[in-house]
Amino acid sequence: MGLMERTTAFRSVVLLLATCAFVLVPGCARENGAITGKVVDLFGHPVPARAGVDGQAVSVTAGEDGTYRLPFVPGRFVVRIEAPGYYSETTSWDLYEAVRVTAATVVLITHPPGPGLWLPGEDGYRRLGVKMVRNRVNSVLGLSTGSSRSLLVPGAPQRWCRGRPLVYQPPNGRADPGITAWKVASGGLLWREGDSARGTPVSLEIRREQTGGVIVRTAASGRIAIAIDTGDSDWLPAQVYDLEHVPCPKEADRGAPGAREPRGAGPG
Repeated sequence: MGLMERTTAFRSVVLLLATCAFVLVPGCARENGAITGKVVDLFGHPVPARAGVDGQAVSVTAGEDGTYRLPFVPGRFVVRIEAPGYYSETTSWDLYEAVRVTAATVVLITHPPGPGLWLPGEDGYRRLGVKMVRNRVNSVLGLSTGSSRSLLVPGAPQRWCRGRPLVYQPPNGRADPGITAWKVASGGLLWREGDSARGTPVSLEIRREQTGGVIVRTAASGRIAIAIDTGDSDWLPAQVYDLEHVPCPKEADRGAPGAREPRGAGPG
């Protein structure tokens, strides 16, 4: 090979390496970098979801074991994990070197079968029953009971298995409900006139989905009242749910009260 041929070959290698570093070339990406990960549902079952980069024509489908492998994409980007009947999940990345990284396992949550507050279980969603409904003028949201001296949550609470989220689907699919929670004292007491604290608030982790669904989690334990207000008017009702946030073995959930729905994703 003459000097000119060697120079041309060297320039071609340099150009190929530069191309690998700054644009997506499938062959380069396979050799130099990738993001691998796994997608499962709440109970560890693999989900053959789609993993793609927002704004780019880069996507793969996870295998039957839930694992996927995305080619290297340089720069800052967002990977979206989605599957029919599930709420999508996203992760943000900032990569400028062609490295091989393993993403944290992504957990997808199915859409509930219909409107209401739901607790997912291995054999399907369980709809939680509303304990009481009051308009906002006379509700726990305003913490005003008019002529009443106290506000009680009567009866026994429903079991909320710790470690599982609650999923709320508004009736119209697009509402932006206000969600608040309080600790329920002994005897079902939620609020008493004259209490300066007017009930002990419970911190909730709330994530609102584009489909209108809301995913609710909390680190608090014990008896909790959750109020959901879906209306814009002072006269629309607030739904109050009385829950006991406790550890639940898998078999205990099968006998829990509430409407049972078949396993699988409902309409989104």
